[in-house]
Amino acid sequence: MVNRKTNIVIFRESAERRVSNASDCRRMLTAGFLRAGSVGMKPILSILLYVWQLPQNILGEILSLYYGARKGHDYRGVKLHYSTSIPGGISLGRHIIINDRNRNDEFEKMHEWGHTRQSLMLGWLYLAVIGLPSILWASRPRRDYFSFWTERWADTLGGVRR
Repeated sequence: MVNRKTNIVIFRESAERRVSNASDCRRMLTAGFLRAGSVGMKPILSILLYVWQLPQNILGEILSLYYGARKGHDYRGVKLHYSTSIPGGISLGRHIIINDRNRNDEFEKMHEWGHTRQSLMLGWLYLAVIGLPSILWASRPRRDYFSFWTERWADTLGGVRR
């Protein structure tokens, strides 16, 4: 029997090493500069990243309130929220909102973290390039949801192997 949790950790670590070699920006993200403890040491970087993702951060705050999401914990430097009224999961800037029934689903968290990394790369373009196509794809009758390019890319960035 394969230990699913061990495989997730091993794949995530190898994916992070691979991605971290790509650019200084990705190296900073993988090294954890966005974690709460280290952001305090880098207030200018924190402010710039917040502004870089401003539309997503504002929408993330609004949807957290709309869905009545409860803050769970810090997950890789972002706020992880749980809600019983959101149908799946959504990642907006520094906010990840997932359904409460997926609280222990590490794949869900890793996938949404992949969308967070897309947001960090694309900034203000994220909603148009990733958000809108992803929501339109999700609203279609189900095929393989994770076969869409935005979702495959999020899986890759989050370290999910399907």
